[in-house]
Amino acid sequence: MDNARSRRGKRVAIAGVLLCLGVLAAAGFAAKDGIIEEWCILRLSSEDPAVRNAAALRLGQMRSAKAVPRLIELAAAHARSDPKEELNLRASLGAEFFAVSLSGCDALVAIGAPAVPGLTHALDRTDRTSQAIALWVLHAIGPEAHEAAPSVIGLLHGDPYADAAAAVWTILRRIGPGAGPALIAALGDPSNVRLVPHLSRTILDMDPPVAPEIKDEAVTALGKLLEGNEPRARAAAIECLREFGAPAQTAIPKLIVLLGDPDPGVSAEVALTLGRIGPSAVTALLQALQRRSFADPQPAYTAIIVIHKDHGGVVPALIPGLEDADERFAVECATLLGAISAIGPPAREAIPALTAAAEEGTPALKRAAEQALAVMEP
Repeated sequence: MDNARSRRGKRVAIAGVLLCLGVLAAAGFAAKDGIIEEWCILRLSSEDPAVRNAAALRLGQMRSAKAVPRLIELAAAHARSDPKEELNLRASLGAEFFAVSLSGCDALVAIGAPAVPGLTHALDRTDRTSQAIALWVLHAIGPEAHEAAPSVIGLLHGDPYADAAAAVWTILRRIGPGAGPALIAALGDPSNVRLVPHLSRTILDMDPPVAPEIKDEAVTALGKLLEGNEPRARAAAIECLREFGAPAQTAIPKLIVLLGDPDPGVSAEVALTLGRIGPSAVTALLQALQRRSFADPQPAYTAIIVIHKDHGGVVPALIPGLEDADERFAVECATLLGAISAIGPPAREAIPALTAAAEEGTPALKRAAEQALAVMEP
């Protein structure tokens, strides 16, 4: 009994010392030479959980970067000692990142930005428990953890366990626009072909949104993938540019080159992407048709029809083509006016120009104009 009382007395005394040190620090008398910080770090090795927790709390209040490795070790040791806690930690690395009760985690979150270098180092370790703790804390820190974004993405280059791989994208979105530069750098890395859709979607899903220049850089990076010889990379870039929509207009020239790809699957996907980009692609498409850039012009027709259906703005660009000296191009414009009217809305503003073409054009143009007018009849 005396031994038990002695142990309790020691715990109370240590806790009291920690409390006094906290009061002194708050009053401005403390840690001139880091004495309190060192003493608290030593107390993290105490056998008494109350003492360890009190020391961790104080280190969190001090935002002690020096204590980060020991706090990670403390949390990892807690998780390994209790299988339920370790399972809970792994399960928490999901879309919601629910709370965990591991010793040291709250202190790491309280330390915030100064803890990020130490947490980043933990991601490079083979110890998956430490990795999981670092991921959980980085998510909790949020935007202040932006310097860790490259290492968070780099975790996917190895063989991460499923929970960690799923957590990466949630953490990057939680960090927010500050992760933009790391995402752009990853998009430009040829070794990341399989990650391109996820990287692109993460940029688009940021809330608050990334700056327009980050989106521009992403489009530039995706445009470079269009020029490569890797089919998977091209296919991923085409799909991602479609998701960007109008902001992807700088990629239009490269997409139009691929619109003439002999693989009908590629050209069909490109047509849909140009259709999503919208009216800014119309002029370039018509110029390519006028130059007869395509062995098969059908994908270009498809892109123009999709733009009309989803955005409008096509008819004014087609009307001048009815008077073009190149009969083939004039016929294409008349045919397109009929095609877009068939799917709606009818291109009624083109009726005067089509009527003139039906009366004064070449035989081929007359037939095409008459067919287009027939589609527009009530």
